[in-house]
Amino acid sequence: MKSQIKNRLGLFRCHLLLIAAFVACSYDEPPLVFDPSAPGNAAPKINSVEPQGAAFAGFTEIKIAGDNFSARLGDNLVYFGNEKGQITSVSKTEIKVISPNRIEDNLTIKVVVAGALAIAQFSPYQLKAVSTEYGNFTNLDQVFAIAVDANENLYAHMRTGSVSVVVKVAPDGAKTEFGRTPFPQALEMQIGPGVNLYLHRSLGNLFRIGAGGGEAQPFATLPARTATFDFDANGNIFAAGNRSGVFAVSSGGEPTATNKFLAYDVRTVRVFNDYVYVAALFSMASKRSGLTMSAKLLIFLWHSATSVIPYFSGSPTIQARLSP
Repeated sequence: MKSQIKNRLGLFRCHLLLIAAFVACSYDEPPLVFDPSAPGNAAPKINSVEPQGAAFAGFTEIKIAGDNFSARLGDNLVYFGNEKGQITSVSKTEIKVISPNRIEDNLTIKVVVAGALAIAQFSPYQLKAVSTEYGNFTNLDQVFAIAVDANENLYAHMRTGSVSVVVKVAPDGAKTEFGRTPFPQALEMQIGPGVNLYLHRSLGNLFRIGAGGGEAQPFATLPARTATFDFDANGNIFAAGNRSGVFAVSSGGEPTATNKFLAYDVRTVRVFNDYVYVAALFSMASKRSGLTMSAKLLIFLWHSATSVIPYFSGSPTIQARLSP
């Protein structure tokens, strides 16, 4: 019995010694990563976002106006939901950013600024798709040209097997065959007078399908190859191409050469308010230090046209820029 008491007293003394040794030891605490007494920078604030309410995802440059942003681009982060946007420019009161390609109706925009303890938030905001699939076409469909009438019906010239057809897609998505063409590919299509559909073949011939659809019929044969055309308010056609000049075609299908822009590779022509607008390529050659250098200019030209019989008068107005 006495030996048991002595053993227990011995164990108790050992425990006391261990506790005393532990208490007597001192350890250095690690430095604090966060200083609770640090004041931090002023909290950022979002006052407005443009465009208001919504923007195209991954495309529109969004302007965030506010306060207490950093003038250093790298000190700012902008999040749309939990995805980061691409900042293009910053100041202390404005951030311009391209959103991520994320389609969502109810997002929160967050601005994080280095050194600031608070996060600026703005909601709700919508990111919309830049484009959507339309007409239920597939990757196997060869669509050559499209046109749209005033009622938002889409017309598409395409190849189906060995047949070239014009498909009509109504606003509700219903797709029907509108007509057929005796040639494989149209360069361009336009809705003309009487809601007739006009098609431009690669050889410079114009065809027409009536408003009710059916087989394409020849409308006008041009004496030179053209690739693009448009209508004026009176149903006259202006057609142009690569160094073929511009032709005026009457509503009865009679072409007249204007002998204008013969040196230009006309890529598109449009008529607006009695003016014919042409976008074309023009090649220039120059000799410098024994070397021949060439450059292509993208030329924008326009000419006045009368309201009854199309013709050109005066000199063209030209704007140009060097094409890459």
